[in-house]
Amino acid sequence: MKKIMCVLLSVVLSLSCCVCAFAAEDSAEVFGEAEQTVPFILIRGMDLQGVYVDVGTENERRAMGEITVGGVIGTLAQAMLVGTLNGKDAALKPILNYARGIFEYYSFDCNGQPIYPTGMKEYPLSMDNYTDFDEGESKNEEGIIRTAKENYGGKYVYYINYDWRLNPLDVADTVNEYVERACRETGSEKVNIVCASMGGVMTVAYLSKYSAARVNKCIFLSSTFYGTYVVSDLFQGKVRVGGTELKNYANTYLGKNMFFSLILRLLDRTEIWNSIANFANNFLNENKDAVYDEVLKDVFGNMPSLWALVLPEDYEACKEFMYGGKETEYAGIIAIAEELQAMMANRDEMLKAAVADGMEVCVVANYGRQVIPVYDRSSQNGDGTLETQLISGGAKVAPIGETLGDDYVCSNPKYLSPSREVDASTCLFPEYTWFLKDAPHVSGTYGTDYSDFIFWLVDYDGQPDIYSNPQYPQFMQSAEDQHIDF
Repeated sequence: MKKIMCVLLSVVLSLSCCVCAFAAEDSAEVFGEAEQTVPFILIRGMDLQGVYVDVGTENERRAMGEITVGGVIGTLAQAMLVGTLNGKDAALKPILNYARGIFEYYSFDCNGQPIYPTGMKEYPLSMDNYTDFDEGESKNEEGIIRTAKENYGGKYVYYINYDWRLNPLDVADTVNEYVERACRETGSEKVNIVCASMGGVMTVAYLSKYSAARVNKCIFLSSTFYGTYVVSDLFQGKVRVGGTELKNYANTYLGKNMFFSLILRLLDRTEIWNSIANFANNFLNENKDAVYDEVLKDVFGNMPSLWALVLPEDYEACKEFMYGGKETEYAGIIAIAEELQAMMANRDEMLKAAVADGMEVCVVANYGRQVIPVYDRSSQNGDGTLETQLISGGAKVAPIGETLGDDYVCSNPKYLSPSREVDASTCLFPEYTWFLKDAPHVSGTYGTDYSDFIFWLVDYDGQPDIYSNPQYPQFMQSAEDQHIDF
C-alpha cells in the first residue's frame, strides 16, 4: 500500500527529507573518530501520511484519504459506466473526484495558506521525553533518531517533524527555535544538523535567514537543497510516461520477487512497456487540463514549499503555466514563490560562505534507482524519489544502466566513478560528497551499514572528506537492505 500511495502521489505530484552528533550525559559514548558534545538535530523529509486534521484534539485524523482496493475498483467501475452512458469525457469525473477526496485536506489557498486546520505531530522537547522510535523496525528518519538516542542519549537529540507544505522561510523560524533550545538546554554553542529529503530546502532557508553561526556540521542526506526536476516539470505541465523509464521502475520495485522477476523478463521481450506508455500519454494529453485544474493546481500548486524546489531557469515557465492570466488572484502565493526563488538563487554563495566561516558540510546522494516515470526528465538517474544530479549538488550522472562513455572527459579524473557513471567534479562540494549505488531514498535504517556511515560523518572530528576513511570512499555500492560493500 505504501508503494501504491507513492506512485499515486508522484502521478499527482511526486516528491519524495539530520543527523548530527554529541556525547551522552556523563560518560559520553565514543562513536567514530571523536567524542562529540554538540546536540544532534534531525530535520526530516516529507511525510505524506503524517499530516493530520485537527491535530492534537479528540477529532484528530489523517488528512490523507484512505486508498483501498475496493475504492479504486469501485471508482474505475463507476467511470466505465458513466463513460459508456455519457461519453469518455464524463468518465474522467469519478476518477478526479476520487483523487481529490484523497488529497482534499492538503489544499492551500491562493495566498499560500492551508485551507483546513491541519498539522503534524511535533516533538518540541529533547527526545529523552519520547519513546516513539525506541523499538521495532526503525526505518529512514525514525531509524536515524533511534540510533542517535542510543549513541548520545536522548537529552542531546532533537527531532524536527514539521509541516513540509509550509513556506520554508516560516519553517526556518521553527528550526531556529529548536537550535536555540538545544544550545540552551545542553550548554553547547553549536549543533549538528542532518537534513533528509525535504529537510534540505528547509535547512537552506534556516541558514539563509539565521546564518550558520550555530551550526557545527550540516549533512544533506538525499536532500532537496538543490531543487528537483519533478516539481519543475510537473509545474510546467510536462507530464510524460516513458517506456524505458516505466520498465526500469517496474524492475526496481518488483524485480527482486522471483515470480514478478520471471513475468518482467517475459514482458521485456515484448513492446508492452512502450504500449503502456503510449496509452498513458494519450490519456494524459487528452485530460491534462482537467487533472491540473480540478486537482493538481488547487491541492499542490499553492503549497509554498514546492515553489522552493522549482529550478530558477524553469520558474517563469512554471508561473505562466500555473497562474497565467490569474496573476492578480494568485498574487499572494506568487510573492512567496519569488521570495523563495531569490533565496535559492543565493544558495551556492551562502553555503560556500558558511563553509568558509567554519561550518562543516557533507552531502550524501544515492543513485541507480529509477524515479517515478511520470515527468519529462524522469530519465534522470536517481534514488527512486529524487534525481541524483540535484541531491548531490550538481554531479554529472549517466542515465540508469548507462555510462558517461569511454570518450567522456572529466575535468578532474579523481572524481569520476570507476564505472564511469558519475562525475562528481561538477558538484558544489566535490570533496565532501559521497555516492551510494542502489540504496533507497533517505537510507539510515537502524542497525545497517548505511546508518554507521551517516554517524561516522557526524562524529568525525573536523571536516571529513572522501579521503578521510578508506572504508568510505566517494563511490560505494549499497543495496535495498542498506548493506555497504566496502
